[in-house]
Amino acid sequence: MIQDATLQWAGGQAASQACCFGWGHCSARLLDWRICPTQSASFCSYLFAYVYWAGIAIGSLAIIMLHHLSGGGWGMMIRRLLEAATRTLPLVAVLFLPLILGMKPLYEWARPELVDA
Repeated sequence: MIQDATLQWAGGQAASQACCFGWGHCSARLLDWRICPTQSASFCSYLFAYVYWAGIAIGSLAIIMLHHLSGGGWGMMIRRLLEAATRTLPLVAVLFLPLILGMKPLYEWARPELVDA
């Protein structure tokens, strides 16, 4: 007997609150980037946080690649943790987009009027 398969969100109230908090934070960041007269401070702090969290994901990828290359048993205890950390790499790639949009406030070489002078 085939039962009716329906998708249900099993997150509950805590997950919906986290989702609302995430959307609120994203909208506040966008509003901050529109209002802030000196956008360089906002982008500078975003770059610092991005490098920190991307470093964890990329570092986990490097350790797990080293473990697979060496083929030893030394990484069996942390292998699942490292694999879980590398699954955030698509999110890290998406979160790189604000840095592309903020190139001019962050870097002087991205502003042609300053480079030509």
